[in-house]
Amino acid sequence: MNLSHIFYVICLVCFTALSKCNISPEREHGVPADIVHYRKLFKLRQADRLDAVKTLLKLNNVEKQLRLVTAVVQKINEVLSNSKLALESSDYIPGASFPTDEAVRDALSQVLENTAFMGEVVLRLPDITHSVLGSDRASALTIFWAIGFANSTGIYDARKAS
Repeated sequence: MNLSHIFYVICLVCFTALSKCNISPEREHGVPADIVHYRKLFKLRQADRLDAVKTLLKLNNVEKQLRLVTAVVQKINEVLSNSKLALESSDYIPGASFPTDEAVRDALSQVLENTAFMGEVVLRLPDITHSVLGSDRASALTIFWAIGFANSTGIYDARKAS
């Protein structure tokens, strides 16, 4: 099994977990208000991410899709790399309470949202995305880190009350 297949499986698992997370008020007893609020904002922005991917799908030209997916992966890698540095230099520990520091909160949000966006891209354009990530190992590794980090936060696990 090569790197792109492993990445694809990890992204599918991550995306499935995030998309099946039922974030309803009655299931959030004991969850801090800041996490409830963030979850609602995340759900609102989910439609924007999906629209962006659907726009890529509407292009009937594979070369254009490849160029755009390449640009998306590069931008996501840049954002995730910067957010990773900010999170690693902070005192935030994945799974701990939601950060109160605005810079840390923004970095965490960037990781969570860009990871979900990447999952949408991989799910809907798997061949093109695998091609791009196969030739850009640094981006693939950064995205692997982001998937693990996002999963370890527990923010989207309705069973955890962070």
